This record gives sequence, C-alpha cells and structure tokens, in this order.
Amino acid sequence: MWRLREILRRGARVVRVEDIPQALEQLAAEPFAAAFADWSFHGGTWREALERLGALYPELPVVVVSRTNGIEEGIQEWAEVVAAGAFDLLLSVRNEAAVLSILAHAVASSEARALRAIA
Repeated sequence: MWRLREILRRGARVVRVEDIPQALEQLAAEPFAAAFADWSFHGGTWREALERLGALYPELPVVVVSRTNGIEEGIQEWAEVVAAGAFDLLLSVRNEAAVLSILAHAVASSEARALRAIA
C-alpha cells in the first residue's frame, strides 16, 4: 500500500486510516472525493468497509485494492467487489497511470451522480 500512497499523493491529498472507525471519523470531519480499501482491511474486511461507507456515504466511490496481480483471479475479484458495491478493483499499484486513471474516473463519476441528484 505504500506505493499506492506515493502515487496518489502526486495528484490528491491522502489520509491513511487503520480501520473502519477511523475511516468514518475522517469522512465525518471532511469530505473526500474517493476512498481506497485494502483487501485485508485492518480491523475488518473490505466488504464491511463497503457496507459501512455505502450506508453513510452512498455517493463516495470506493476502490478496493486487490490481493493479487493475476488477471484471471482479478476478473473474479472484480466481479465480487463490484457486486458488493465498490466502484472498481485496482489490480496493480505499480502502474501509476492506471492508479491515477481510476482515481480520476471515480471522482468524475461521483461528481456526475451528484449533479444528477440535484437535477
């Protein structure tokens, strides 16, 4: 995850949290455009994080960071996380362009949903 933080810092303000309560505390204190959840979320699972964040912040796109880099396993994981309500699955944190692209797409999608809700 350290590589992901380094990449994201180049294009966004990054806040690291250790568990779901800390994530909720940060989100209550200030708005964020997107959230990334590690597959092995400390003190819970990515699925629990999605449920809690989705219940309180339904417009917040959450990207789950995969435990694998394999394409075949990644397809199965992607289907699982999207079905659970995640915005997307990040397979590799080594590709800076892919990380920033997912972040940009998540933010744009969130903004579009917010505008649709207002209209």
